[in-house]
Amino acid sequence: MIWYIFLNHLVTNIECIWHENCISIIRSRTPEGLYINIHTVTHPICASWRHFARKPGFALSVILTLMLAIGANIATLSLFYGYLLAPLPYPHSGRLMNVHFVSRKNFGKLQMSYPTYFDLRARTPAIEVAGMSKSKNLDLEVGGRVLHVTGAAVSASFFTTLGVHPLIGRVFAPTANRPGAAGEAILSDRLWSLLDAQKTSSLGQTIRLNGALYTVIGVMPQAFQYPNPETRLWIPKVIRPFDHNPDNLTAFHDHMIARLMPGASLAALNAQMGAVVAREIAHFPDPSAIPLFRSYGLTVVAQPLRHSLVGSLRQNLLLVQLATALVLVLAWVNLSNLFIARALTERGTLLLRRIFGADLHRLFGRLFAESLVLCLAGSAAGFLFGEALLRWLLASGLRASALTPPAHDWVVSIGIALTLALLSALVFSLSGLYFIQHQDLNTVLRTGTRSSRGIGERRIRSGLVIAQLALACALAGVGTLLARSFLNLDHVNLGFQPTQVVTFEVHLPLNGHGSRPPDIVPMLARIHAAISRLPGVSHVSLASDIPFDGSDPLYGVFPYPWDHQHKPSVSVVTTDAGYFKVFHLPLLAGHGFTPEDTTAFQRVAIIDTEAARQIYGTIRTVVGRKFTLSAPNEKSPILQFRVLGIVPATHRTHVARSSHGSVYVDRG
Repeated sequence: MIWYIFLNHLVTNIECIWHENCISIIRSRTPEGLYINIHTVTHPICASWRHFARKPGFALSVILTLMLAIGANIATLSLFYGYLLAPLPYPHSGRLMNVHFVSRKNFGKLQMSYPTYFDLRARTPAIEVAGMSKSKNLDLEVGGRVLHVTGAAVSASFFTTLGVHPLIGRVFAPTANRPGAAGEAILSDRLWSLLDAQKTSSLGQTIRLNGALYTVIGVMPQAFQYPNPETRLWIPKVIRPFDHNPDNLTAFHDHMIARLMPGASLAALNAQMGAVVAREIAHFPDPSAIPLFRSYGLTVVAQPLRHSLVGSLRQNLLLVQLATALVLVLAWVNLSNLFIARALTERGTLLLRRIFGADLHRLFGRLFAESLVLCLAGSAAGFLFGEALLRWLLASGLRASALTPPAHDWVVSIGIALTLALLSALVFSLSGLYFIQHQDLNTVLRTGTRSSRGIGERRIRSGLVIAQLALACALAGVGTLLARSFLNLDHVNLGFQPTQVVTFEVHLPLNGHGSRPPDIVPMLARIHAAISRLPGVSHVSLASDIPFDGSDPLYGVFPYPWDHQHKPSVSVVTTDAGYFKVFHLPLLAGHGFTPEDTTAFQRVAIIDTEAARQIYGTIRTVVGRKFTLSAPNEKSPILQFRVLGIVPATHRTHVARSSHGSVYVDRG
């Protein structure tokens, strides 16, 4: 009661002040019609506050329901706009393309080789300019300590392709990629701020990366974070003669970006690049490899840079947005029923207005103004809830790995909140107006307003209830299926045991020539021994690659003796005997690594069942057989490997499918 008296007094004073001051000024300076329209809008709003103060339960139900529904949509629509609609921080970003190899063998999206990059630049008319980049782990020496930073080795045309300019300084000259060129570095704004505190980042000063000296020539703006948000600096890629060698067609190590010519289409670009790659394959120096390339369906495709940066987040955002949209529709159906019930309680007042000449536009204005009061309040509360939900979604991992989270745009969020508030008010006012419009005034005058309910009214209200229940059941079903999918993830047989396994990366130091120091093997042995002595550690292993680490290097395997036709591609992991104990990979046949197995001329390996099927066509009688291994960019196989044992196949990159097969090579 105290709440109602206070709010009624406040609204009355505001209304009086409005009429005594603002309305008199507006009326004196505008036509009479405009004054009447303003009064028509303001009076129902003030009356609504009084009505809702008398029935706070109804008002709180509407505000809380809209807070949840609108808040969820504000969060998801903000992400949707930031990742999929907002312009990228590059000029004419719609013309930027990510170019990469693909294969029918389902190897996923491959990267680009430098020989093909040079051919595409020279022979593709649709490309205006192109550049290459490759992420690298670098050791940066600062103030007597070493920082491990993520950098990128890029071509000289990299920044030109993206159309970006440094905050201060300059980008790389066209000769920066030549062998023997002076080492230069461009810093990110974040790294520059860190080094500026150390007084070591002025332009023209030198920094030491992997033991080599580089001169700082520029600093990029804070918004520039390509090829990924973790990149802290950029250095020139040294292009050597073998990077032009056609033998290196399949050296898929770098990322290529290209800018389309004005007016060029993506379809024309893909057609031209496909012709270039087909010509490369037809003129490959090793004729025996040509049938293999053609059987793989090896070609090059381009996709808009945004699609490449967003990746699988696009599908996730669409699903989340669909779910929140259904929640909003369910809220509208639910609240429409409440507003219809409220309109029916005021049936007499509204119908008397119609009887005394009020048209439907005036009645709609009254209902819309009354609905807008609660919708704006619910939207304001939803705005605060949506902002908190947006921060939680970003913190929980709903973001693109290669694209920085979108900058917070208050204008977009407020615009979404106001739009949803107006739409909600429109839905609620139209639902109430529908019943008033379909009342027969003659029947009302003859029987009274309380007895004027018809069969159509009951059908519509029943239909709303059915729609509400149907949407609720649909959401509950989708939520149940989604929860079941998440629960099933814990029961997917990955082929190994991931529980109680701790993994981490070891960044090995490099000397001034970019190679490993000669004492690297003793250093790894000391790391292995130190970790083994830690309390609670049962098994330790050092490996070049682990499941789900974001990389899955594929190598060509040649069964020995080779028939010059069969060449499967498998994952190759350099590891030790502890790897199989750490991941609980049981030996199905043969035995594990021992020091006596490896010789100077023959190394040993353990393969999984999928690799055995690909190399030998069977998982039986495999132990003791041999194969040779080559990296994809080498013309002929090197080293012979003897199979010591077989282990189960594992999932390495995707929980829904196993890998292409894995070969575990003894690092000893």
